[in-house]
Amino acid sequence: MEFCIPLSRDELLPSKDGGRGDGYTVRDLLTSQELTSRIDECQSLFAEGGVSAITESFDTLYNVLHHFSSIAQTVREHYWNIVIEALVDACRIAVNVVSIETVDKPMQRSIIKMLVYIVCQFIDEFESLVINKETMTITKNRKTKKSSANDDRCGLMWEGERERVLVTLTQFLDQDLTQFWDPPAPEMLEDITNLVVGVCCKMLENPSVCRVKDLRGPIGSLLGLIAKKYNQKQNVSLKLVQLVQATDHCVSAVSGVIKLIIDEYDIHSLVTDIIKLITDIDPQDMSIDSSGTKNYSSFLVELSGLVAADMLPSIEPLLLHLEGESYIMRNAVLTAFGEIIVSSLTGSEISMESRNTRNLLLERLTDHIHDVNAFVRSKCLQIWQELFQNGAVPLTHQKGLLALVRGRVKDKSSIVRKNSLQLLTIFITHNPYGPNLSIGRFKKDLSGEEDKLKGMLPSKYLNREREGEMEGGEREGESGEDGKEDGKEDIENGDEADSAEVESHKVEVAKQMAVVQYHRDALDFVEEISKCLPVSAQLLGSKLNTDVSESLQFLAAAVQFELPDSQQYIKKSLVLSWSLEQSIKDLLISVYVRLYLTPPDSCPPGSSSSYIASNLIALLDTPTLTLGDLSSLQQLINLLIKAGHIPKPVLGILWDVFSGSFPGSSPANSLNALILLTMMGETERESIQANVLLLLEYGLKIDNLIKAKWSCIALQKLSGCGHGLRYLPTHEIFVKISELLLATFESHSTYHWSPLAEQAIILIYALADGPDLIMGRIIKGMASRLFGGGACSKTTPTESIDEDSVGGFVIPSSISSLALSRFFYVLGQTAKQFLIHLEVSVSKERKRRRTDKKRAKTKEDNEVKEDDNDDIGLSGATEDDVESELFKKVCDTEVCGSGLLGSLLPLLVTVVTKPGVYASRELQSSATLSLSKFMLLSSRLCDKYLRLLFSLLENSPDPVVRSNIIISLGDMTIRYPNLIEPWTPHLYSRLRDPVYEVRLNSVVVLTHLILNDMVKVKGQISEMALCLEDSETRIIDRTKLFFHELSQKGNALYNIIPDIISHLSDPVNASNVTPDTFRNIMKYLLSFVKKERQSEGLVEKLCHRFRATRTEQQSRDLAFCLSQLNVNERGLRKLHENLPCYQGLLSDTEVYNSLLTAVSKGKKLAKGDKKPMYEEFETKLADIHHKGSETDENIPPETPSALNKEAGVPGSTAKRAGRVSLLTPSAYNPLEDSITGPTLSSARRTGLTSLKKDTTKKSSRKGRRKKVCVIAPDSDED
Repeated sequence: MEFCIPLSRDELLPSKDGGRGDGYTVRDLLTSQELTSRIDECQSLFAEGGVSAITESFDTLYNVLHHFSSIAQTVREHYWNIVIEALVDACRIAVNVVSIETVDKPMQRSIIKMLVYIVCQFIDEFESLVINKETMTITKNRKTKKSSANDDRCGLMWEGERERVLVTLTQFLDQDLTQFWDPPAPEMLEDITNLVVGVCCKMLENPSVCRVKDLRGPIGSLLGLIAKKYNQKQNVSLKLVQLVQATDHCVSAVSGVIKLIIDEYDIHSLVTDIIKLITDIDPQDMSIDSSGTKNYSSFLVELSGLVAADMLPSIEPLLLHLEGESYIMRNAVLTAFGEIIVSSLTGSEISMESRNTRNLLLERLTDHIHDVNAFVRSKCLQIWQELFQNGAVPLTHQKGLLALVRGRVKDKSSIVRKNSLQLLTIFITHNPYGPNLSIGRFKKDLSGEEDKLKGMLPSKYLNREREGEMEGGEREGESGEDGKEDGKEDIENGDEADSAEVESHKVEVAKQMAVVQYHRDALDFVEEISKCLPVSAQLLGSKLNTDVSESLQFLAAAVQFELPDSQQYIKKSLVLSWSLEQSIKDLLISVYVRLYLTPPDSCPPGSSSSYIASNLIALLDTPTLTLGDLSSLQQLINLLIKAGHIPKPVLGILWDVFSGSFPGSSPANSLNALILLTMMGETERESIQANVLLLLEYGLKIDNLIKAKWSCIALQKLSGCGHGLRYLPTHEIFVKISELLLATFESHSTYHWSPLAEQAIILIYALADGPDLIMGRIIKGMASRLFGGGACSKTTPTESIDEDSVGGFVIPSSISSLALSRFFYVLGQTAKQFLIHLEVSVSKERKRRRTDKKRAKTKEDNEVKEDDNDDIGLSGATEDDVESELFKKVCDTEVCGSGLLGSLLPLLVTVVTKPGVYASRELQSSATLSLSKFMLLSSRLCDKYLRLLFSLLENSPDPVVRSNIIISLGDMTIRYPNLIEPWTPHLYSRLRDPVYEVRLNSVVVLTHLILNDMVKVKGQISEMALCLEDSETRIIDRTKLFFHELSQKGNALYNIIPDIISHLSDPVNASNVTPDTFRNIMKYLLSFVKKERQSEGLVEKLCHRFRATRTEQQSRDLAFCLSQLNVNERGLRKLHENLPCYQGLLSDTEVYNSLLTAVSKGKKLAKGDKKPMYEEFETKLADIHHKGSETDENIPPETPSALNKEAGVPGSTAKRAGRVSLLTPSAYNPLEDSITGPTLSSARRTGLTSLKKDTTKKSSRKGRRKKVCVIAPDSDED
């Protein structure tokens, strides 16, 4: 009876009724112990009968398989050796046939089937044991489980047997086995080949097999043989696809096997069959089976990287999946297209059909740059990067692609922005137009080539070009036709030589036209990619490191290839030197080292330092560098020096450039070199100290005040040398500075005097031993030049018509306003530096001396008692208090007493209080600023002139004066918070100043004060909120930053939101706030309420405030605020509990819709079992709304209520009381006594208290009514 391969092993067992089936049946069923005793018998049978013994030993081998997991490994090995030897012996089964006619074919077929079946079953059992061992190694608690020695030995044995059995099976099937079948067709062995294909796939299911690349060859050889010799290509394809779908770890291994099959057996159509099986799957099914789809996509990507050329015939079915929902498959298909283009569709020698296919694929890649999925857009950009790097993108596609990529730099997805910037960088580095992309060069070259072309063309071509630009193909076609006509005319005339010359000329013209087009394309490319620079520079300020790093890399490439304006934009990256991310700072350093500090290979030996110095100087050539840019550049230079990227010889060259001794030095380069040396002086102070004479000789000159200013800054670095040692007042440094200031302060020729004076005074107080003496001489010298020898005396007659005397000081009308304003500037700067010197330098020195004194005392007395230590600590605290009082006394004496500054104070007050007489804006600005600095010195002086300062803040027509005052008041608030606190509302009032700069400074100052807890956040914070709707973007950005930072401080923002809502929705005090403005502000502020408890609290507070609303718009505003909150289950309960508060307002459609929105948002976030609660409440709101709407239709319109009339609500007839200004509104005389500070009585008089009497607390606790929160302007009281 011929053996038939069963579908399952149990089919070979006897049937349950004891009978036998139609096919072969196992007769002997053995136990595992009996199998051990049968080993020798089985081995003898095969030794005597060869492979034919399989028929006699089949039952024994079957029983081995049946007890495979329970028998000992040694028993398995013995039987496996018998089987594998039989398989080796069977490799000669067809060769040993002498005459096929004499062979018992059924018997031979049974032998072959039995042998292959037993071999494959053994392979399957061994693989199952190994896979189960690896799977069960790790238990649920992630602890390793000790495996048996039996399993370990099995794994080791089988690792070495896989390749042997695969090779042997290949040799066995490579014989002419079909001769034993009738008819002798390969398909007759399908059941045998199915077994072999199955065990190959079983091996590939094992992750450890997939990781061993050496096994891919034997598996590929065996599968390839079956596919080609036995016509089982479809079966092999199907099994491999099913394997890929089921397991993700075999993707790479299967791809490698397919590659080996194609290389060894040349079955290129195998790829087509496999892709067809994948693409025939419905895209809808792929969107459901995410794991299988992921495996398919990974497989396509792997396969395209190995056999991209064989995927060309499968482009059409792959295109269908570009329209599917699965973004993973779209990514895989696009990746495959990219690999196909690179491997098979690149080069100038491809056919026209291949060009069309390439263009089709490029169009699909272009389309999906705007795919709806960010991952697909990102993958598409990555593919374009690979195409560019392999030179696979034709010039005709680059211009349109560049515009699309530029748009992706603004993509909302960070990964898309990252890849778009990387692609733009590759655009530059792999451009076909050379290493120099200067737009001037291309314009010049294009002009020259166009002139050359015009000289080659006849006049009729020139006339045609003048008439209008035509399409390139049409123009070339018409040229060809005209050329043919000219050629015919020449031939008809019989002049063949001239005809040849014409043809040659046409070829030259065509070449020149191509050159012209090349230069036009180059110019278009440079112009288009230059548009990406500003967009990329904006991303340098991104919070994401990827945005910053990729933008920096792109800008660096732009500088390297000399794109226009690239130097300007790369300097915007200087601010990154302050980054807290070390990776960003490291990248910035590497970029600047590569661009500016790395000499090219062509640089002559020994001139690298000169190259670096010139590049650093060039960094400062940009006229648009701001003070912030210079500060950032200094930080970057310090980082470069610390990292050792700036050699010491570079400093010497910079000193030579500064002094003019370096060849080719210019005044501009000299100044830039000085600035660089000043920046380097932060870490290279010894260099400054060694070149003081150079700074005095070449820096402190009258003819260049900018250089003099930077020389002063450089000399300030000496304050860090010598442990605080100072120079005598007679030192040449101070002599030079004094002479320079006195010689130039009356000059009208320069704008840079004030910055010079500021740095000179800082230098004097930083280095001089006795700076007050030096400044006294300078101030007296200036006063002498301004007022004459007796200017500071009190003997000038007051009756002089041309003079004005205040407090004994005389200000002649002939004095230059510019000189006087500079004199005031020096006074103010001196007062400021005097304070800094006193509280920093003097205080530090006194503490140092006290410490030294205590140390010396400790050394004298080695046994100090504990009580003595306590006394020392107490005495230290007492000394600090004494020191503070001493400093206060000194300041009061200097400013308010008989000191030099105090004697000149009335002069400042005279100018400030008489703006009509001293009308110069520059003079008023300087005098006000100086007075503000004087006030910082003394609390007495601050208290005396604070009313004057606020009057100027309110009434001064000069925005510069108002800006200076608001900034100074910020400093005073920190120094004298109790004095400024009553005037806080006037600080907020400047947020509505008509001038942008004043509003911006007010936002900055208040932000600093509030975030540092120097100003109490009261109802006026609504003024800050209104800045979110300012007309200037910079103010909006600053305000958003303020509220973002405030939201990070616990419940600070949450606590003030109710007050902001009250003030902004008040119809009296916020009448200028439109509904749109209110909604925009509250939408932004409420976005910071993310905690559930905060949201619940606001829900309850807002519900209570519905009772106090006086207009429909107020109700709508409150309802809108509710719609912006996330209403959870407890919030919904609060809405339900407080329904009586707003039930009567639900008839208003806007109120109803807003509340419905709030409930709907909560329902979306609720769990399934909680959603009915939201739906029930929605129904209840709808019922109330419809009933209210029906009732309102039958109610006639009411007249304004008495409450509305009293409250001054719009539409009422009651006259609204105007707010009484706390400052003088009319006659601008700041010294009048009518100006008073804010008091509680005035606040009540002006209507700043609550409009409702119900808010008053009752004295008795019993039966006390709940306090109702009323929407009304807050008073200055808490």
